[in-house]
Amino acid sequence: MLTDLGLTSEEEQLYRWLLGRLEPSTPEMAASANLDAKRPLRTFEKLESKGLVSRLPSEDLTFSAVAPDVGLEPLLHSRTQELLAVKSEIESLQEDYRRAARQRSEGLPIHLVRGVDAVAMALRQVANSVTEQILVLDRPPYAIYRNPEQLEHLERGIRYRTIYDRQALEDEGYVDWILTLAAAGERARVLDKIPMKMMLVDKRRAMLPLDPGRGRPVDQGLIVESPEVIELLSATFESLWSRAVPMEVAERGGTEDGSDLGQMETRILMMMSAGIKDRAIANQLGVGHRTVQRKIQQLMQQMGASTRFQAGIQAAHQGWIKLDQEGSHRSLT
Repeated sequence: MLTDLGLTSEEEQLYRWLLGRLEPSTPEMAASANLDAKRPLRTFEKLESKGLVSRLPSEDLTFSAVAPDVGLEPLLHSRTQELLAVKSEIESLQEDYRRAARQRSEGLPIHLVRGVDAVAMALRQVANSVTEQILVLDRPPYAIYRNPEQLEHLERGIRYRTIYDRQALEDEGYVDWILTLAAAGERARVLDKIPMKMMLVDKRRAMLPLDPGRGRPVDQGLIVESPEVIELLSATFESLWSRAVPMEVAERGGTEDGSDLGQMETRILMMMSAGIKDRAIANQLGVGHRTVQRKIQQLMQQMGASTRFQAGIQAAHQGWIKLDQEGSHRSLT
């Protein structure tokens, strides 16, 4: 054990022997005690240099053990200082390693961003580099929730196409936010179980926030600038877009008799078109399930539809649902 303080095994054995005797001893005594020390006098002198034994004034070479709290404490303090110096050196080397890793990753077409704040900042920086178009795969959890800069982009004429995971529409108030974006020009669709989160800017740079799972905040993300990977991400988005359900309503929906849709009816119609279930619509609106069912029945009666499939056709025909640029629409199922 005392070897951790810089003693050899022979020195430790001799020191323990002296402590057990509690009386002065000579090298000759130590030699006759069957200790490992082959040269007891030399071992005594080493212990003396370390402050663990003291030489007594006498004609014979006689030594006495120094009490452990007096002799070992200075050795312990010295060893502690050495370990702290080593720890400091390790931290310095680790920082050198991190700096080199950052410099290396900055030159790569894909690099990792760590930390909640760092991911949010990277998302803003990538988004603000846009000149024409941003493609988004949107699902919770969020590094930036309801980013107001998106409205600024839309006002500048930046084109947005967003595929929302159906789970996102269950967040309270998120449908209102989507309606706000739609009014500003965003084209939106909904799909079950989007495979990842993504923001693809001008088909030249992407940010992929990594979902940590278990409801934890997003604290890692990938910035991608590799042309090959960007091409793959773009193709993935277009494939998902072709399968997703449009969730757009006319700016001023109305019935055949000329009456306008109210705000609640507009929101219900949009969520119906996205395939949201009645109970989820009720939770989003903060009303009862039966209230939503009654409103849906009234909408279907106004359209003269007996099924939701017929309602989808009539809603498109009457202009309640906007046809997207591909000219497709879906039923309200």
